Amino acid sequence: MKIKGIKGYQILIAFTVIILFFQIRKRNAQLVLIENHRDAIAKANSPYVKLLNQFPVYKDSIFSIYISKIEDKNKIIFVAKDSLTEVQKESDFFVHIYPKNKNLLKNNINHLAFNFKNNTSSFVFWENKYFYAETNLPNFTIEKINLGQYNYRGNNLINWNISNILRDDSIAKIIKENNEKVEVFENIEESY
Repeated sequence: MKIKGIKGYQILIAFTVIILFFQIRKRNAQLVLIENHRDAIAKANSPYVKLLNQFPVYKDSIFSIYISKIEDKNKIIFVAKDSLTEVQKESDFFVHIYPKNKNLLKNNINHLAFNFKNNTSSFVFWENKYFYAETNLPNFTIEKINLGQYNYRGNNLINWNISNILRDDSIAKIIKENNEKVEVFENIEESY
């Protein structure tokens, strides 16, 4: 009878050793992935690489748009992966901002234009090339934003624009999920 007890104990010990072996291998593989990820971030050599681990405020087949604090400035950043067409490279961006404080508006225009010339830069992360263009956000509370591209080689036609105007509540929710502090959007507390 004692032999069965010893064999059972040996099986339990062997089973425990096998589980520990596979857990250690799994943990070592995770550590290698973490180290490789850190190396890829260092090689990218760009503060904009952090956006790839965040949720965009808007995404379609061309751009992912982020609102983030980069180098202590509140920015809106347009990011495209892999490549850009000539139209996308050469067209200016329009950023129409609708402030909460309507006293900032003049001449019966319902928004403020923060349009900017395309200033595309790029970085490489995990062998993928990312293009980005960005501008600073104004320092007042924003209600909504409309975005797009226009002015390809002198024409004022819109080449690309977002499908829906971005509202402050949805932007604030995404900014909060990204653990960002961009003070120009009011964070609306959710009640449960």
